[in-house]
Amino acid sequence: MAALADFYRKESRWKDLVSVLSRQAEVEPDPARRWRCCWRWPKLLKPISATAGQATLAYDQALQADEHCLKAIEALERLHRRTQAWERLADVLARKSQVVSDGDLA
Repeated sequence: MAALADFYRKESRWKDLVSVLSRQAEVEPDPARRWRCCWRWPKLLKPISATAGQATLAYDQALQADEHCLKAIEALERLHRRTQAWERLADVLARKSQVVSDGDLA
């Protein structure tokens, strides 16, 4: 799968690349590798005008791989603010409050 992902990246076949990374994340047993697959996915979706739902799914998968990933939490926060998904934003902010300490905010 990694070779196929590299091929799609070099050929700028973004939809195919996202599909491979999504599948790789589903079958990857190592949480760190699974997180890397999920984290790259939303960034790759930008060139193909991804929907908010696709990006949300990718960030959610990244959080499944690492539930304390502040980058994914903050990306979801921005996404939900932009799409005015207020209930989802409230859930993300609650999760963020559990991950971030007061010292991190200073």
